[in-house]
Amino acid sequence: MANLVIIVFLCFAMTVVIESGVAFALGYRSHRDLKCVFLVNVITNPALNFILIAHNIFMGKSPSELLIFVLEALIVIIEWRLLAKATNHGSKKMFLLSLAMNSASYLIGLLLESSLFWSIF
Repeated sequence: MANLVIIVFLCFAMTVVIESGVAFALGYRSHRDLKCVFLVNVITNPALNFILIAHNIFMGKSPSELLIFVLEALIVIIEWRLLAKATNHGSKKMFLLSLAMNSASYLIGLLLESSLFWSIF
């Protein structure tokens, strides 16, 4: 159980670092913008991890690629709407930001998952 908590925390921390880095690189550098990126991840990342862990426990297998795609698409939409409400940057810009942040964190997560990182746990 302790390893699971550590993994969930590390996933959250890495997601925040990656998505904040993407936002920063795309010009969203104000304290408010970066705080909004952090806060939307406080809402979406634990929920996503809970769903994936519950799926593993109750279904006895890893989620399908289709399920992961659907969940990631929902995360993009939820974060887009939250960022659009919380900032003054416009809906289209926040959609593109959400898509870029989540694409980056998903792809980097795939790379890390296939690496030596997970053999630690």
